[in-house]
Amino acid sequence: MAAGIPLEKAQKYVEQFNALLLDQEGLDPFTEKKIREELSASPTPVTNIALSYLDAITGKIDSALRYLRVSLDVNDVTLAMHYHHILLNTFSYNELRDVCVPLAKKYRTKLFSHNAYSWAYRYGDREQLEFYMDEHIKLLSESEGRSNAMKHKEELLAEMDNFYNATQCSKEQVQTLASIIWTLLSEYKATTGFVQLSGSGCYVVDIKNLEPKAIAKMNFDLADRVCAETKLDDCSLLARFSSPRQLHTGVSYHVGN
Repeated sequence: MAAGIPLEKAQKYVEQFNALLLDQEGLDPFTEKKIREELSASPTPVTNIALSYLDAITGKIDSALRYLRVSLDVNDVTLAMHYHHILLNTFSYNELRDVCVPLAKKYRTKLFSHNAYSWAYRYGDREQLEFYMDEHIKLLSESEGRSNAMKHKEELLAEMDNFYNATQCSKEQVQTLASIIWTLLSEYKATTGFVQLSGSGCYVVDIKNLEPKAIAKMNFDLADRVCAETKLDDCSLLARFSSPRQLHTGVSYHVGN
């Protein structure tokens, strides 16, 4: 860094703000103003990332994401990883889903292929699930769980097939339900665990960071929104939010990065 704030100090700010983001904590207005002025006086890639994290922990989500979205246009995998991380930890699930395929196409990494196939599963897109699971598996060594990932691919495809057979719903209807679910999860700032399209035709999401009363309220809100959606009138889809539990029986593979 030629002038202004030293590189090491800017990187420490990124680490500090990331820790606050993960703990869902912020800064007092005086400290925020002081650090913001310091970082803004020396615009560099690292200070811009630090400012993005500062915006994220102080509730300025649109501002936090503005610089990070550049990773969709330039070739900067580190910036893209910060973008993904802040989207996830600010509960910006709809944008995370919207950019999962562009990121996976641009950056052929285990993280982004995993993200793409996860959203394909959540939105009932069998073709995309199979494609991005294959892309993910290509990047794995045997020690990283390649064989287990291949088994897991078959598990997820079978779950999705059984779900569609049980509900007799269209892909559009499943995606309509998924959109309702993930919008609610964003609104409640819910951290998710396992997601399952069950063979009984129920879309289940486990919630890791909320109390049972809050989860019960989410289920009431979910029921209201599903009932109000005319696209879901003629199908037998069910959905619920749940406290943490082992949803997938016999899951063969967990991504390690």
